Amino acid sequence: FDGIVLLGQNLGSQEWSPIFVSYAQNFEDVALWRALKHVRNGLYVDLGAQHPVQDSVTRAFYERGWRGVHVEPVAVYADLLRADRPDETVIQKAIGAEAGTMTLYVFADSGLSSLIAESAEAGAVTLKRTAEAVDVSVITLDQLLAPYEGRDIHFMKIDIEGAEKAALSGWSPARFRPWIILVEATKPNSTEPNHHDWEPLILAGDYEFAYFDGLNRFYVAKEHPELLDPIRRPPSVFDNFTQHRVFKLEQALARERNRVRLLPEAFLTRLGRKLRRVIKGGAS
Repeated sequence: FDGIVLLGQNLGSQEWSPIFVSYAQNFEDVALWRALKHVRNGLYVDLGAQHPVQDSVTRAFYERGWRGVHVEPVAVYADLLRADRPDETVIQKAIGAEAGTMTLYVFADSGLSSLIAESAEAGAVTLKRTAEAVDVSVITLDQLLAPYEGRDIHFMKIDIEGAEKAALSGWSPARFRPWIILVEATKPNSTEPNHHDWEPLILAGDYEFAYFDGLNRFYVAKEHPELLDPIRRPPSVFDNFTQHRVFKLEQALARERNRVRLLPEAFLTRLGRKLRRVIKGGAS
């Protein structure tokens, strides 16, 4: 089953690929799969899940039988997740240092929505439009993970546009120990690092820094040193992967080639039927 993916839910029919199809924007899923492909029916937690398919770090795992928890405070994306992943848990809240209510600055059709006013201001400059301020419920990471205490969480992804420190402040690493944690480690829509604010909270929880992919920093729990080497290598040709959008184009091209190849045969069949009708009509 390794390296095989069923894409029927996206392409409208069941189509198999012998290569790993990556959905994530920066191939995060390729690195994670290399480290975790030995796990069957694993569990993930996705903070800032956004779209269930586009740029999804979890989609390839979902298609391989994994299931997990998605935190997405933006209503539109939470609804999309529920519709596309009805057998998973979707929490339409934000994650913070304390439970309560906060203002979420929402940019429609964008991944730049944030609890942080400064991040929202930067997003407004990038998108050339202002955000809509909405009140959202906030829970801590401990509250989110409480139902899974004692279970293996194989990876936790954090992409919450500047609110990483607040989220990690509400986490008890002694109770909840994802094998791998990956966190977006630059300021929103920027190459400027921001991990200095929140990384000490992860390292203090007995995690080891493993890899920076230019966007995310990956950390491995010290009780799982076997995962360090697989994570530390960047995605390469040896991972035998392709991007989802490329895969869809290749599948569409293959279908079109097949249709064109069958056109002459279909044309001759129709022509033969017409000739038979003409001959039959002449004979009568």
